[in-house]
Amino acid sequence: MAVRRLDPDHPLFIESGYRINTKPVERMADFVLYNIQQGHHGCSLYSESGVGKSTAQDYLVETDWRWLVEDGRRAGVARAIVATSDACRSPLSFWHALSHQLGMPRWSSARPHELRARIHNHMRAACGHADVRRYVLFIDSAQRLTNLEFQCLEDLDNLMSKDRLTLFLVFVYQSDRQGIELGDMWQHHPSHVVRRWFLDSAPFLPLAARDEVRHALSRYDGAAWWPTEDMPFSRYFATDAFDRGWRLESETEMICDAVSALRREVGLPEHSGWPMCSFTSTVRNLLTNAWFQQSFERFTPSDVRAALVHVGYLRTEFIRMREKMSDKAIAIIEKIQNTANQVGGSNE
Repeated sequence: MAVRRLDPDHPLFIESGYRINTKPVERMADFVLYNIQQGHHGCSLYSESGVGKSTAQDYLVETDWRWLVEDGRRAGVARAIVATSDACRSPLSFWHALSHQLGMPRWSSARPHELRARIHNHMRAACGHADVRRYVLFIDSAQRLTNLEFQCLEDLDNLMSKDRLTLFLVFVYQSDRQGIELGDMWQHHPSHVVRRWFLDSAPFLPLAARDEVRHALSRYDGAAWWPTEDMPFSRYFATDAFDRGWRLESETEMICDAVSALRREVGLPEHSGWPMCSFTSTVRNLLTNAWFQQSFERFTPSDVRAALVHVGYLRTEFIRMREKMSDKAIAIIEKIQNTANQVGGSNE
């Protein structure tokens, strides 16, 4: 029997190669829509790193025709950028960075007002092409924005308003501090900036409950597929088991139990949510493991335990919890790592 070769071009192995709809993504979309309906010009979200806010924004941009809807009609177009962290900040550098991230041709000799006009026209054209009057712009890592760059955004907002168009800005902040205060994001802004963009804010949270984990796992059984729609990710990596009725979603309780057991063993709080970064890495490890099992039927708690250690779940969780690992916890992790390495070696 010919041995199937694992294709390195599978989206599961490519950085940002795929995106799935999760409950946190749905909440982000609902929050944006709510603020649009309130007549606001913007809103803000905040979260720790690794929770999945960047891929959530990309997903919502790709599917704006599906969720950005009011009364059954498309309500806008959506795009996403990342605030830069360049040391030299000026209106010219801001407009250059914005135009580049919006996919516009580079115009190196342009002056600031010329670049601003080109971006304004680009946004107007995008709205006209989609027959909408709203341009939604997600700004990731918004904590990097300077007061000068907020002034540039005000100018752009005013230009769009003169055309009877709306520029709706979604500021997405990253904070590695727990218990972030809303005032941390807007209290240093003038009142007119707060009224324009910061009348509402919400956290972007990790997968918070088993039902949310179940929903996310189910995406691999249907919504995420490659290379054809009849080959969802879980079927690609475990074809025989899938065709016999197995689904990744059916492993939810066992996977969550294994995660909880490991957290208790090393002294971590049991309920803290599951960040998308480690969730997707764990799924990738599990599905790859299924591929290399000759007669895969279903995963075991040991499989999940090994996958969690392989992807660095424990290390990142101790960092998230701001807790120092005890000697006992370190010893447990080393033991699990050695076992996981042995399992990994047997698959090579």
